[in-house]
Formats: sequence, C-alpha cells, structure tokens
Amino acid sequence: MSESIHDLRIFSGRIKHSLPATSHDPYRLALSDLVPLKSIYRAENEVQNLSELEQKSIECCKNSCCAFDGAYRDEKKCPFCQANRYLDKAETRAANYFHPIPITPRLQALFSNRDKVIEMRYHVEEDQRHDSDDSEQLVLNDIFDGRHYQTLQGEYVRLSDPEEVLEHRFFSDSRDIALGLSLDGFTFYEDLGRKESKNTYNSWALILINYNLPPDQRTLQKNIIFLCFIPGPGQPKDLNSFLVSLVEELTHLARGIPNTYDADTCTFFCLHAYLIIVFGDMPAIVKAMCMKGHNGMSCCRICSIIGQKHTKATAMQQGGQELGISTTYYPALQGPDGVSVWTIRELVSSPRTHKDFDMYYKEINALPQTPKHLQDGKCKQYGVNKKSILFNVPGINFGRSFPHDLMHAIFENTVGNLVSWWTGCFKGLDQGNGNFCISDHNWERIGQLVEETMKYIPSTFVRRLLNLANSCSSYTAEGWSFWMIHLAPILLKEVLPDPYYTHFIDLVRLTKMAMQYSIPEQTVLRDFSLACSKWVTEYERYVNSNLHFVWLMVLQSVLPVQG
Repeated sequence: MSESIHDLRIFSGRIKHSLPATSHDPYRLALSDLVPLKSIYRAENEVQNLSELEQKSIECCKNSCCAFDGAYRDEKKCPFCQANRYLDKAETRAANYFHPIPITPRLQALFSNRDKVIEMRYHVEEDQRHDSDDSEQLVLNDIFDGRHYQTLQGEYVRLSDPEEVLEHRFFSDSRDIALGLSLDGFTFYEDLGRKESKNTYNSWALILINYNLPPDQRTLQKNIIFLCFIPGPGQPKDLNSFLVSLVEELTHLARGIPNTYDADTCTFFCLHAYLIIVFGDMPAIVKAMCMKGHNGMSCCRICSIIGQKHTKATAMQQGGQELGISTTYYPALQGPDGVSVWTIRELVSSPRTHKDFDMYYKEINALPQTPKHLQDGKCKQYGVNKKSILFNVPGINFGRSFPHDLMHAIFENTVGNLVSWWTGCFKGLDQGNGNFCISDHNWERIGQLVEETMKYIPSTFVRRLLNLANSCSSYTAEGWSFWMIHLAPILLKEVLPDPYYTHFIDLVRLTKMAMQYSIPEQTVLRDFSLACSKWVTEYERYVNSNLHFVWLMVLQSVLPVQG
C-alpha cells in the first residue's frame, strides 16, 4: 500500500483538477528518479480495486437505441433499427455496451466519512425549520419545502413487484437520502453538434444528485453521483431499458441496506434512499415518462390540455406560409379563429396526478392488442406510449416528480423564440397585425452594443458574448440568462415598441422572482401564478400564437416538486 500512495495522489490530483489522461505520463517521467510510478492503466486498476466498485457491463444496440435488458433481455436484434446484437455467430462479442456504476456502495461510503455525515444533516435542519415556521408565512427555500416531500413523510413505503407495504415511512430516519435524477444528452465534439441538428446527441449522461447536501454543495463535481454514459451515437429510442439496473437498485434501497456504518455515531444502521425528482430537457423527460411529446395531441405532462391539429388552413390563418397538411398538434388557449378553447384557471384546477397516469395504463392494457389501432388511439388520447419503468419507483409521483426547470424553459427556449419573433424568423411566420419586428439596422446595432459592453464585464459574471445579430446560435443558457436579465431591458428600450417591451419586462421580472433563493409560499400560490397566467394570455393575444409550456415552466421552476 505504501508503494501505491504516490500513484493514488497523482490520480487524485488529476481527477480533482480535471486533467486529461495524457497528463499522467509526463508526471511519471518527471518523477521517475524520485518515485517509481505505475502506468495509467495499472494506476486506474489499483484505484478500482481499492474502491471495491465494479461497474456492470450491459449489452446494448450499437446505435444505442435500447439496452438488451428488461423486456429486451432475450432479443438477438435491436427491435428499432434491426442491428445485430452480437458481432459473431457464437454470440460472445456484443456490438456495444454501456457500463452503469452501482450507487449503493457509494452511498454507504458517504457515511464512513464523519465530515460528510455531518454535512448531510442539512435536510434535517430544513425539516426542523419547516416545522417551526408559521404555516401562513411559510418560506420556500428548497425541495424539502415542496408538497411532494412533505406528503411522502407521512406515507409508508410501498413496493409494487410484488405488491408490498413496508413497515417504515419515507424519510423516517434522519439519515434517509433524497435523490434526484438528471437526464440530458450532449455531444463530445462541438463540430458534430453544429453540422448536424442541435438535438442530435452522440451520448447521454445519467447523474444522481444527493439532496441531503446543502444547495451550494450538492452539484459540485465531487458530490454528484455519476451513473453511466449511454454511448451513442444516436438518441436512445427506449430510455427505460437503460434504467432497469438503476430501478432494481432503488427498490433495494427503499427496502433498506442493513449494516451500513455511521462514522459519526460509530453505529450500524439500515440505509434507505429514495428517488423523488427527475429533471432534464423536454425530450429527455418525454423519454423517461414514455409520453408522446410536445407535438402530440395530449402533449403536456402537467395538465390535460388537448392540442389543436396544425393544418394548412391553420398556418394561413396565423399569417405564415402554406405548410400543407400536418399531423402535428399544438397547445393553445384559443383556436386560430381567436375563439377561447381553454382557460388557465380550468387547466390549473385539474392537473394530471399519479392516479390519472395509473388509470391511463389500466385502460390501455384492458384493450386487446389486436387490432392495434384500439390501443394506439387510447395512447394518443392520453399522450403516453407505454407504462414507464419509473412509475412504480418508491418516492416517484408522476404528477409532481417531473417539474420543468428554468434553464430549459426560459433561457434555452423562450428567450430564443422571442428573439426569433422580433427578427422575423420564427418558423416562417410574420408579425401579422402586430408591429413587434425589429429592423435589421437596429438589431445589428444591438449586437454591436453587446460586444462593446462585454469589454467592461468581468468574465466571472459571464463568458464573453458575441454579436447577437451574427452569432445567435452560439449563445448558451448562461449567455441568454445574462443578456435577458442584465442587457436586454436597456438595449430594447425604445427599440421594441409597447406593449411588447412592457410584456418582455414582465417576463424578466417573473424570471428574477423565480431565481430567488427564498420565496414566501403565498407569493407563489397567489401573486406569481396569476402573473404567469396573465403573461401567457397576453402572449397569445400579441402574436396570435401559443406558448403553453411557459407559464407551467416558470411557475414550477420557483420550487421544484411544489406540486
């Protein structure tokens, strides 16, 4: 062990400072006269042996359509692209693998570190603060103030396969861990993402967040719990198949892992951990919930709005070019003729619940599989493809555990869409009877002012922003956030005419409110929800379009899983 300590220190330093693997050999060469270091391959094997962590190797489609696990365990070909599972006739070499890392030993390891155990008492302090607050003046600070977590605390843990109610309640032990699952796709190579669609990923990352840690610690690299990469090159067609091993492990953690050592009390206890929230961009959540998506007839995972079919007549009434017949649906409060179809009050008063999804699955399964159109029609009506593997995970509630988040809702979608409207390039639609388009001259001037302004803004605040008129596609969520909140209110004044400028400022105000670290519950339930509803209603009136998801996204992002 003493001979390996130097290898471990070099390995730890490389990981801590995010140095590439190629940096190991220069260190090894420079220190060769002082300390004999192992090769990077032997050093990494040493670390793996000491950690006693063994990643699994699960076969998957060579295009990452699905994993050959769960329902596809016995398949010889990918059911989606028909690619062969094996490279040889002897079926000894799989075409592709993904490698999930077990989470149970890592959660147990947290309790072997006394400092980490003390740090993870944050949620206990939050519970005590919540219980001591006056219910009429409750301040929402974190996920533990949300209704989903508060409801779980009074419920017994229930397993579904087989049906069983356990003797302990959710979070009855102060050491029980609340987990969140992050799903998102990304490209390894930036050029690949630009040449192809920005929605074409060549890998997906699955990460768990430990909510027992304080908010300023839980998302640091050293504290996130990495699960696996879905290797790519394409998007998974059935994301649920890659979650089978995780769901099995979460079931064991809900039942309890005995003989876990607590370094603070020097005692053994039964460890429990529960997944209570899943978040990511809209395509990722659609795949996780096995829903139809935002173009479906029943597109929203939060409410029961029914979309309107987008046809050639619809496109012409909206002032756009002739698009032809389409099977795409779009959600809107009013139809193309201006007649109100839905009211926000109606949608808010009857959100989808976990019991609703359970009813959907039972009705679909009660129908005969042939003819196929019977089940397909019911799936279309409810906006689901099949029952998600996450539905019965202890701690998950399909009405509350999949909130929209501010980054994807506002900074990566809404702001960019508004800019497209103002520059006259939103899906081939013009401004109709409105006058919100900004001239090319003014927009170029705004872009130049952004570049000039960045000379005086420290990089600590935001990375350098380019000319918005020429490099709009280079803006990330961070860039859009800074531009929207700090620059746009000044740059658009007297350039974007009223009522559109005032309407945009209202969105800025709502976003800043949503980004507060603490917010009174009554403000969310009364003032904020009404302001969001008003903003979306005005949006449809001003541009004769729809932005159904915005008010749901902004409202939910104030407090995830507020429900």
